[in-house]
Amino acid sequence: MKFRIFTAFLLLILMFTFSTSFLFSQPIDSLRSNAIKVFIDCGGCDLDYTRKEVTFVNYVREVREADVYVLITSMATGGGGEDLSIMFNGQGRFNGMKDTLHYIAAPDETDDEMRTGATKIFKAGLVRYVAHTPLINEVSIIYEAGDDEKIVEDKWKSWVFTIDFNGFTNAEQSYLNFSTWSSVSIEKITPKWKTEFDASNSYNESRFDLGDEIIVGLNRSYYFSNTTVFSLSDHWSAGGFAQSSHSTYNNTSLSFSIYPAIEYNIFKYQAATQRQLTFRYYIGPAFYQYIDTTIYDKLDEIVLRNKLAVGFKSMQKWGSVEGSLSGMALFDDFNKNNVNLWTSLSIRILRGLSFNVSGSVSLVHDQIALSKAGASSEEILLQQRQLETQYSFWTSFGISYTFGSLYNNVVNPRFEL
Repeated sequence: MKFRIFTAFLLLILMFTFSTSFLFSQPIDSLRSNAIKVFIDCGGCDLDYTRKEVTFVNYVREVREADVYVLITSMATGGGGEDLSIMFNGQGRFNGMKDTLHYIAAPDETDDEMRTGATKIFKAGLVRYVAHTPLINEVSIIYEAGDDEKIVEDKWKSWVFTIDFNGFTNAEQSYLNFSTWSSVSIEKITPKWKTEFDASNSYNESRFDLGDEIIVGLNRSYYFSNTTVFSLSDHWSAGGFAQSSHSTYNNTSLSFSIYPAIEYNIFKYQAATQRQLTFRYYIGPAFYQYIDTTIYDKLDEIVLRNKLAVGFKSMQKWGSVEGSLSGMALFDDFNKNNVNLWTSLSIRILRGLSFNVSGSVSLVHDQIALSKAGASSEEILLQQRQLETQYSFWTSFGISYTFGSLYNNVVNPRFEL
């Protein structure tokens, strides 16, 4: 009986929605006659703002219906800002008309300043396509004269500093959790050199009151790393990586490693926002001092590791794919190795239908730091100790389908906040 009442109520809501929609519907005057059709591919962009500011085109939801396909990607700049690459690809009557423009956002720009600046570049890139339509007679170009060009001296010499501190607490009558995390990042990036220093510290404590017993879980760690890379050519780079860490979870009182490396990119680095295929090789020594004696009866040791990694990335009209395949092993014992595969894939199958999947799988045979004493039940349940395993993996996937009106020009922000 309740199910039938609920079904009838749902039908009434649907009938009311559709009837009011048809009753108050009007011709969609936001569809511009003779305007080009544009599809924007950009994760994280404020497309509502773009549609409100750029009104001389028609926005469509399907890439195959567009006259111009626009792909927007970003990369971090050496000064801590963003380099937005706006790639225009003509389709149909504009086939072969391609262009790429850039907007460089300063590190202290707000989201509003960034979207305003990027939208100006987006407008400029559309002009060459609009020029081939009657709508060009209704478009005007305004030059906003600025100050004369000046040479500005950078007192920081391209160095950028970032400091973070985060704290979190959560409690009930029989449970308390407290954690902190802090980090410092220092970097300098120029066309030829890139050097980065990162340091972090974390503390996590959990207390469970079982009445006659209190169980405490505690994890502490710190981490320091340096990456220095030199550009050899459009395809080759050389670098070095140094790391130091402490982790109660990993049974390491102190670890230190240094890895010289070399990398080759099949494509030129200038096209990195759109596609990459890199091959990278590392080799170097690593020192470990353990908290407890390991399963190999070691309290400290020095090992020589080497690693080969292949990374790829491609962003195209059909979607995007990126990932990496890497293998690391002890140089004198290749049986102690770790192989990892990670990938993320997004595919437009057909109009309105897209499929997304990502995941990672590792084959683990190099757990040389495992404690010989093992882990107690409390440490296992509270994830205080790393356990022996031969593999690990995670995955996520999903599918979405959108259908209805092809056009997507109107913005209505009512009842959104």
